[in-house]
Amino acid sequence: MMTVSTVAESQVGPKTATGRVVRVIGPVVDAEFPRDAMPDIFNALHVNVSLSEGDKKLTLEVAQHLGDNMVRAISMQPTDGLIRGAEVRDTGAPISVPVGDATKGHVFNAIGECLNLKEGEKLEVKDRWQIHRKPRSSPTSSPRPRCWRPASRCSTCSPRTSRAARSASSAARAWARRCSSRR
Repeated sequence: MMTVSTVAESQVGPKTATGRVVRVIGPVVDAEFPRDAMPDIFNALHVNVSLSEGDKKLTLEVAQHLGDNMVRAISMQPTDGLIRGAEVRDTGAPISVPVGDATKGHVFNAIGECLNLKEGEKLEVKDRWQIHRKPRSSPTSSPRPRCWRPASRCSTCSPRTSRAARSASSAARAWARRCSSRR
């Protein structure tokens, strides 16, 4: 299966560093790096893992700086075969995924690998966007202030309301309904 690289070669930053795996607990991986080369939060890390089926490259994302030159990262793939002491490489850039017309009709995972390429098919990607970025503003999704006011007894009861309904509505004074004056 052909795949698209996780971080484009042009996006790899100048401050790449090499560390080592200290602890693996499920998808959580703690890694130690040199003090002067700590990876930034959201940076992608790569670890090569040897399995009986062959080698595979795991992609981790830095989630936290723990102190003592250690970072906590989350693996984007199963961590089977990952051992303490394995070499971890900082890519210097966050995980990015392909965008644009070339991606239409294709399915991608969280690290930007195409899952439905046919044998021998290649995907020409021009643009890649980071997975952690601010959403673009849309004129239809402008935030509206919500105005709430408590339901009053007078607005819920009329002289024609039965005694049971009036007692139920008086118990429901804490209910709130949307203010109709703001839209």
